[in-house]
Amino acid sequence: MNIILHITQYEKWEEAKLVGMYCADSFESEGFIHCSTPQQITKVAERFFAGQNGLVLLLIDAGKVKPEIRYEAAEENELFPHIYGALNVDAVFQVVGFECGEDGKFKLPQEVGSLMNRQDAKDAEIDNQGLDVGEYVDLMALLVDLRLRDEYRDGVVANFERIKAIAQLVNSFPLPEDIEVAPVFEP
Repeated sequence: MNIILHITQYEKWEEAKLVGMYCADSFESEGFIHCSTPQQITKVAERFFAGQNGLVLLLIDAGKVKPEIRYEAAEENELFPHIYGALNVDAVFQVVGFECGEDGKFKLPQEVGSLMNRQDAKDAEIDNQGLDVGEYVDLMALLVDLRLRDEYRDGVVANFERIKAIAQLVNSFPLPEDIEVAPVFEP
């Protein structure tokens, strides 16, 4: 599950549950709802929500969000998830109180930290069971009866390592389950 987060007022969330859709003030002014990744949320909270009370953190399953989600640069070298439409409330799987501490700083709620730890463990397990690219190249060469000369093998393996890294990056971006990944050509 790909999790994105949104900070709002408790009352605003309670109203959204009654109508089945949530619209942030930014949706009216900017055309999208600002969200953050778990790694970004405390920095965002301290910058935009300092001193506010009655805040909650919406934990959103990005795969269940009906409107389009775009990851866009809001700051240099950092992409933030933006929801381009009203958020369907069934995509929110948990709501957590989110208040700043006495020092004025926000801390990542334990519930979010636990989810991140589970995801990190899952990612590490996948990496540990990972693909040996050199072995893959050797097996594919054998399968297609390609005599791969020793002086070219290291370059081929390096290219497949790059492909693997790019694939991991692409796979880290969420796609809603109900969309067609590639359009179907009909003549």
